[in-house]
Amino acid sequence: MYKIFILSFVPWLVLAITSILKYGKIWAKDCYFQVGWLFCSPDLNMLQKIIEGLLISFIFGCFILYGKYVWELLKNNNADLRPMPRYYLFIIPILILIFASLVVPFGSSDMSYYFNAGKAMEMGINPYVQDWPNQKDFVFPVEKNMITSFSYGPIVAYSFKLLSAASQDNVVLFMIFWRIIMVAFFIACGFLLYKLIRLYTLDIKRDTLLIIWLTQPLLLFEWVVNGHFDVIWLMFLLLALIFAHAKKWWLVMPCLAIGIWSKFIPIFMVPWFAMWWWQDVDRNNWYKQVGGIFAGLSLGAVVTYVAWLPYWTGWGVFKSLIIQSK
Repeated sequence: MYKIFILSFVPWLVLAITSILKYGKIWAKDCYFQVGWLFCSPDLNMLQKIIEGLLISFIFGCFILYGKYVWELLKNNNADLRPMPRYYLFIIPILILIFASLVVPFGSSDMSYYFNAGKAMEMGINPYVQDWPNQKDFVFPVEKNMITSFSYGPIVAYSFKLLSAASQDNVVLFMIFWRIIMVAFFIACGFLLYKLIRLYTLDIKRDTLLIIWLTQPLLLFEWVVNGHFDVIWLMFLLLALIFAHAKKWWLVMPCLAIGIWSKFIPIFMVPWFAMWWWQDVDRNNWYKQVGGIFAGLSLGAVVTYVAWLPYWTGWGVFKSLIIQSK
């Protein structure tokens, strides 16, 4: 078990240290980590390229071995971590999460996109129907362009606006605030995932699942390091699944609505939930089931109305989905 923690702990420590060494330049917007990840220089010399290649090979080699050992642990159904000292079960995953929070984005400019969208909304621009300026601060030369669409839901759009105001139009502060939110959702999803798995009576220890979840390199890179916010809609989708198991359809629908208006992906799950509800209806409970789904649809409609209130100008708000064809 110790090898699993070492293979996850050491690379995150290395990444955190290399990132912290650049913080001064990042704050001064003089670090171009989106084109030279482990160095601030946009034009790496041969020695820097060799060092970066070796470090990346070492880091991702550790992560690959980590995945191999975790898979073997679960495959052999030997998933109890309790023989380890109790403090390992809490301190190591927390440290890994902290280290991941300190690492600069790995070749992703999405958080700059989020920040600029929020800043545009502060200026009174509706990003769904109006062009808005996008500036990438951590590349060289700094890239500036106009965006003609907005790819995400209105709940996330309004969150970007609030965080942009809270950061006082400072992209670094925005990234810090956004990461704190991502970490909170990430931890919450771990607990909800455990609760959902237990509903299926699968034999897995809570400590095992949470530790594997909180130290999973791919999830940490995507959600914490790069700040991609799929963890937000995922949390509400997990809640919808849990409430559906409990036959609380009046809570399922608003959870789905929040997920959909965060990032449209959960809309593909709606027919599946509709079939689930229909299969639960019979002559003995149809009145209760219909009442529950009606209450849920009403709450979902309220969520939809409030979410789109600042941005709705007609069906043209969905033009961005057609442009991006994602």
